Amino acid sequence: PGGAQEQVKTESAMMIPDCRQRLESALGELHTAVEDAKQDGEEGGEEELMEEALEVMAAAEKVFE
Repeated sequence: PGGAQEQVKTESAMMIPDCRQRLESALGELHTAVEDAKQDGEEGGEEELMEEALEVMAAAEKVFE
């Protein structure tokens, strides 16, 4: 009975670093996209979306501190 639980525990522990790496990569891509949009001046009518992206990045960066 304990073997199945140990297997789940082990698999879950291996998933965490992979998920963290994916999230850090996605955060980097979002950061690049926001910076590119700022440089290209693509804020016309999308200021709210830009603000939301900045809020998400700030929240995500706190998780990785």
